[in-house]
Amino acid sequence: MGKTEKYDHMKLIRKYAGGHKNLITLGRCLAAVSAVMTLIPYYELWRIIRCAVEGENLNDIKVYAWSAVALVIGALLVYILALFCTHIAAFRVQANMRSSLMFFASPF
Repeated sequence: MGKTEKYDHMKLIRKYAGGHKNLITLGRCLAAVSAVMTLIPYYELWRIIRCAVEGENLNDIKVYAWSAVALVIGALLVYILALFCTHIAAFRVQANMRSSLMFFASPF
């Protein structure tokens, strides 16, 4: 059996995206940033527990808690921005694919 040539699907999607192809990359990067931001509040939670167990400065707990809340809200906003970018690009890809299909399917 011979090897089949791998087809680059992202190359085709980028072709259909046209001028919106940079939004795909931007959306993917923003989603990655959001994923990292989502993990940081767990570190803040660990710092809160460590502060409470060791009896350190208990005023720091409030700072850690508010920073965790701010990071969760920030991660949510960044993720919404990532979705916005990728959806704009996806609608452009869908419209261009439909136009291309209608061009090849038309009898005239």
